[in-house]
Amino acid sequence: MKLKRFTILIVAIFITAVSFSLSSCSSQNNQVKGVADNPVKIGVVKSSDPQWQILKDGLAKENIFIQIINFTDYTSENPALARGELDINEFQHLDYLASYNNDTNDNLAPIGATAIFPIGLYPNKEVGVKDLNDLKADDTVVIPNDDTNQSRAIHLLVSANLVQVKDKEMSILTPKDILQTSKVKVKSVQANQAAHSLSDKSISAAIINNDYIKDANLEPKDAILKESSDDEFAQRFINVWVVKNDKVNDEILNKVVMWASHSKEFLDAILQNSAGTAQMVASEYNTSKLQEILQKLQIDKANE
Repeated sequence: MKLKRFTILIVAIFITAVSFSLSSCSSQNNQVKGVADNPVKIGVVKSSDPQWQILKDGLAKENIFIQIINFTDYTSENPALARGELDINEFQHLDYLASYNNDTNDNLAPIGATAIFPIGLYPNKEVGVKDLNDLKADDTVVIPNDDTNQSRAIHLLVSANLVQVKDKEMSILTPKDILQTSKVKVKSVQANQAAHSLSDKSISAAIINNDYIKDANLEPKDAILKESSDDEFAQRFINVWVVKNDKVNDEILNKVVMWASHSKEFLDAILQNSAGTAQMVASEYNTSKLQEILQKLQIDKANE
């Protein structure tokens, strides 16, 4: 009898210990996000950019703690978010997100915006081009050759009636879509070579990403044509804060985005880091409007 009671006691102690362990583990997994020992994990590219330290310091004053996770490419952040290794990321525009969701059958969602980083058309002043009116018939304009920026560049030229295409409503355009009746000729080169092309006197202008305008000793004000945040096509290039679909209404994640969207210091850091080219749109696009644009993009891409 004593042995039986002892066995029952041991089993009871074991069950209590296991229950306590599981309870502890569950409590740890369900711990509130944003506290010091369970910070919000944010995936970014170039964590050394000044806005991220501003975000970290500013949120800490609100007792919200974050951890900035650095990535060196543009392909790892969304899978990491989908696997739960990140809580939120900020590195991509809506066009990229739409392609990712379609390609992976995932359902990541935007909950806030930062800026549009526009591309611009820069003139070759050495051949006498100072504004759009100086571009003559059959002049050659250089554009980047990567898929996203090539399409952006052609749309920008279409907006100024410099080129004509088969269907300007298509989201994805390539040089094959440009009609021979266009005013100017188009030459595609690598994005980092577009700026250098202005040293060639056979080139009248070039569309250059803001990352590379310094390579040609240019300033944003030198552009004779650039994307506008008011343009419907440019909206697809709004950079966004992205979460898993079931976290769209997460209180802490929305507080992070809300703080960033209303912090002049944070937004000014983005603007300065872009050499003044960024068009700040944080206050113009709420979650529902961003998701509406994303949904349309995904449908358009699926049908093309």
